[in-house]
Amino acid sequence: MPDKRRGSRVKRCTFTLPNSDEALIDHIRDLANRMGLTTPTRSEVVRAALQNLAWANERRFRGAFDSLERIQTGRPPAKTPEEGGE
Repeated sequence: MPDKRRGSRVKRCTFTLPNSDEALIDHIRDLANRMGLTTPTRSEVVRAALQNLAWANERRFRGAFDSLERIQTGRPPAKTPEEGGE
């Protein structure tokens, strides 16, 4: 049982997003602000999207994944001193 004084447990995550998805997050935050809602954090935008995806029908669920831009994950390789790295 979580300690109520410390709040519920959360997991801190980092992940890679293409610039187009970053722009979508900004657009959603702006839209919420224009609607008079409290401007959501980036985390809240992602969590709301997860909630909607979880309740989507199979066609919309598949479509969401089929439309994603595939990106390489992970950190870029470290530069060597010859390439200008430290």
